[in-house]
Amino acid sequence: MRFRLIPRDESFYPLFDQQAQIAADTASVLKALITSLPISAEQVEAVVAAEKQADAVLRDVRANLETSIVTPFDREDIQALANALDD
Repeated sequence: MRFRLIPRDESFYPLFDQQAQIAADTASVLKALITSLPISAEQVEAVVAAEKQADAVLRDVRANLETSIVTPFDREDIQALANALDD
């Protein structure tokens, strides 16, 4: 077992999982929105709410990056992954 002087911050992985789940759920809502005409206001509101939720998770990732001393992988890669999941 390896000993770490400074523990690595593993809190990013649940945030990535949460971003991926939001993206998958939003894709399902978008598919339903596209295949069912006319477009309902509830579906549009669900997409907007999901985008706001994804933005909040992205802010959490950025906040963790600012406060973490040791990250699980490069900070730039964490930021790139979080941005890609948000997009």
